[in-house]
Parts: sequence; C-alpha cells; structure tokens
Amino acid sequence: MLEPQYKKNSFYALVLAVAAILFFITAYNSHGFYHPDEHYQIVEFAQAKLGIIDTKTLAWEYHEQIRPTAQPMLCFFVLKVLHAFKIVNPYHQTLCLRLLTAFFALIAIHFFVKNTQNFFENKIIQKGYYLLSYFLWFIPFLSVRFSSETWAGLLFLLALTLLLKNINKKIPYFQIGILLGLSFLFRFQMAFALLGLFLWLFFANKTKIYSLFMLSLGFLVILIFGFCLDSWFYGEFVITPWNYFYSTILDSDTPNFGTSPWYFYLTKLISFPNYIVGISFVVSMIFLLLKTPKNIFLWCFIPFVLVHSFVPHKEERFIFPLAYLFAIILTMAFHLLYDLIRKRTVFKTFNHVFLFLFFATNLVGLLVMGYQGADKGRIAMTKFVYDNYKERPVKVLFFSNSNPYNPWHFGPIRFYSPPNLQDQVYINDIDVLNVHPPLEGYDNLLFIKKTYLQNSEVVRELEERGYVFKQQSVPLWIEKIYKLHDNFPNMWIYTLYVYADR
Repeated sequence: MLEPQYKKNSFYALVLAVAAILFFITAYNSHGFYHPDEHYQIVEFAQAKLGIIDTKTLAWEYHEQIRPTAQPMLCFFVLKVLHAFKIVNPYHQTLCLRLLTAFFALIAIHFFVKNTQNFFENKIIQKGYYLLSYFLWFIPFLSVRFSSETWAGLLFLLALTLLLKNINKKIPYFQIGILLGLSFLFRFQMAFALLGLFLWLFFANKTKIYSLFMLSLGFLVILIFGFCLDSWFYGEFVITPWNYFYSTILDSDTPNFGTSPWYFYLTKLISFPNYIVGISFVVSMIFLLLKTPKNIFLWCFIPFVLVHSFVPHKEERFIFPLAYLFAIILTMAFHLLYDLIRKRTVFKTFNHVFLFLFFATNLVGLLVMGYQGADKGRIAMTKFVYDNYKERPVKVLFFSNSNPYNPWHFGPIRFYSPPNLQDQVYINDIDVLNVHPPLEGYDNLLFIKKTYLQNSEVVRELEERGYVFKQQSVPLWIEKIYKLHDNFPNMWIYTLYVYADR
C-alpha cells in the first residue's frame, strides 16, 4: 500500500526540484524587464524613496499618484538590505528581485498544486498536471518577473489555494480577504478577477452572508493599509485606486496609449502562448463551460478577460496574472475527455500526435525563455557593456531607436547605465561617423538595430571604419526560432559594434 504513494511523491519531488533549477536559471538569464512598467513604476519609485534619484525625473504616473506603492516599498526594503551588504551592481540587485519572485512563485504554485491535485483521480493525468503547472513555457519566465502582474497573480493563486484547501472545512474567509486585498494592492485590475470569485461564492457556492462579510472585512483591512502606505509614500493623503480610475477612464488629458478591438484578447489567447497551447486552452474553456458551468476557475478567468475587453487600451501582459490557471483548466478539460480518447483508436492516435507537438513546442519555449534576457535582450546588452568595459571611459554612438539606455525617448534608464559612461551620441546616417570619430583612451561602442544591417553598404562602412561586431541582443539560434513562430522582425534586435583600437 505504501509503494504507489512513495512513487507519486517521488515523481512530484523530482518535478519540484527540476522546476527550482529551471526557475533559478531563468531568473539568472532574464536580465531587464518585460515591460517598462516593471522598471519605471517599481524600481525607480523605490530608488526615489531611497533618495538615489530625484522624484522630478519619475514617470508621469508618480506625479498623478495613480500607482499603488506596496510593490515599490517591497523593492525599497530589498534594495536597502542589498545596499547594507554593499551589493550595488544594478544587475545583481535586480537578480535578487527575480530570485525573490521565483522563490515566492515556487511556494505559491506548490501549495496550489498540492491542494488541487485530488481533482484528478487518474495518476497519469495527475502527473501531467504537475508538469503543466511548472513547465508551461511561459510559467518560469513570468515567475521570475518582479512585476505587478506576477505578484498580483501569485497572491490571487494563494487566496484560491486557501479557499480550496478548506472547502469541506471551516474556511478562513478573513485571511482569504487579506490575500485578495494584497493582490488588488499590487495590481488594481485584479478587481475583475476578484469580482468573478465573489460572484462564484455568492451564486454558485451559496456562501453565507457572514462569510462574505468576513472576506470583505479582510479585504477592507488591506485596503486601508494601502491608503496609509500610499499616503506616506506620496507625502499626502491619496486614494490611488480612485486616482487610477479617474486618470485612465475619465480624464481626457491622460496620455493615449492606443486602442485595440474588443476581440483582442480572444485572438491573443490563441496566438500568444503559441497556437497549439492557445487553441487547446480556448477549447478547454468552452468545453468546461458547457460541462461544468460552476467551475470556479472559469468564474475568475472569464469576467477578468471580458471586462478587460471593454477597456480601450489592451496588452497581452494584462492577462498575465491569471496565467497560473492555464494548467488546471487544460488538465480539467483533458480529464473529462480522457475516457472518450482512451476508448477510440482514432482519437487515441490523434491525441498522441497532439501531445507530442504540444510538449515539443513547449520544450522549445522553455529553452528560449530560460536562456535569453527579457524584452528580446535589451538590458542584456547593457549588462554586456557593464561587465566587459570597465577599465576606460565609454562613449556610445547609436542609430535611430537603437540606444538601449534610452529606448523610448521618455526617460533614460539610469539604473542600468555604467558609471564610466561618458557620452551618448545619436547618428542618423553612417556618414555622420566622420563627425564623431573614435576618442582615444575610450571604449567606443556603437549600437545599431539589425534591420539597418540588411544594407550591406552599412556593414562595409562599419568594418572599414574599424568597428567590429561584438554582440547581439538575441542569440542567432533563438532569432531563427522566433522567425518561425511569429515572423520576428530585425528591428527588435540590438547589435553592438566596438571600435577595434586594442
């Protein structure tokens, strides 16, 4: 009787151990940030509180007081501890933030998996659930991001865990409310998932009013804590959720970040995870909605996506907080279909082929995301400069949209700039190099997007002027994979040329 239990536990222990190694490798390699908000709204806010940078240089969101400050304050304390231990290398500091996130993610996923594994009686399907929970190709990458999307999603996952763990016992609604409040405090848009969960509790689960009151009380306690924290951070009484709502919905003077059609998320749910994973997920949701309409995970996921679909500005990352529900939704649907697949030869054959493609493409995704830096390696390029050009002053020349230290023109990324960076010069044509000759005693670096190098004349001119190719932001083998997947454009790839004077 003990042997099957031992085997089950040993398999899960192996999965968890491999996941820990993979998360660490991904954290180590994933330099930089997936989206500017991960840096400008968190790290720079923390730096301002540390007195390292002037608040006047912060992004407009700071001055509009629309960002919650729970995560910047967490970053503040981490950076303060690191400074106390003389860890001042910015790449080491952000590595610590990613490792902290990875550790938190492993804990949250572990507890969620252990408290939901009994949904699947079949041991083979249960093992598949373990693998999907940790090794869907985007999970390790998201799980090392010190971003509001990741931390809000993990806190929400812990709240679901606490609910499901005690579903047949006395449920600690107050503690669940605290976790949901923290999730909201890290990212206000989580309100849509919280609303879906509350509706499930009230209509599907028939939860008692007193229990919902205790949940709301826990949420309110954290909300008040957030008001106090934000007011202290901004230096005056402020209600950031209201400021955020007013600024992004009601205020016509707010910067316009573009609009997308209502079906944006439906198409992205299919294409963004890759078509095999995406189609499987959307079909799984439809199937579960028909077969198990009271499914708690659908009640959280569908309202979250639907409400986001009515917001004009849309981005793939807005769905990232609920990416941790992909594994259980996929597995639940497969579990319901398993008997039908197993009993019919044609379905069984199709299933084997499909699973092979599913796991093959997933493995490629894990390798790519575990090896390269975030956002196609932009900050990995600045790290290369930081690590390899320390002895002399550095002069940077850059073509249009090719400066990794100021990629968007709305604020330089001072945090990652090397202390010996002396000058940054924009050049709009290869002939302008005559006006900016290499400086003696300097490391003369030139950044240029790979799209410009399609012109062989540009490459020849660089070589004739003594500039030698040194690095590109996306390794060649990953570039080839991207082009197979989504016609990856060369305009996203930074290349570094160095003047060969030594």
